[in-house]
Amino acid sequence: MRGFWKGWRKGRARGAELPGVRALCDVEGGRKVVIVALRGGPGMQRRAAGMGLHIGCEVTVMQHGGGAGGGGAVAIRSGETRLALGHGMACKILVRAV
Repeated sequence: MRGFWKGWRKGRARGAELPGVRALCDVEGGRKVVIVALRGGPGMQRRAAGMGLHIGCEVTVMQHGGGAGGGGAVAIRSGETRLALGHGMACKILVRAV
């Protein structure tokens, strides 16, 4: 697992150290995923927890606001709650397909 974190750069993993795990910002719209890790400092962890996002939480990616550059907000649904996450925060949330 150590090599996975070492290879992490700009919100995306290099190689396939953990198969099936990718950043939330890389998931296509309409897909259901489960959160497996939250990268970031204590502030990001508190913000995610305040939104109800935690490890093991199942979310559905509704849509990406990004254009050709790949940036922009990511709209998700967790239960009956709909949230919009900034691209930076979405890239710090690691998920696996359900």
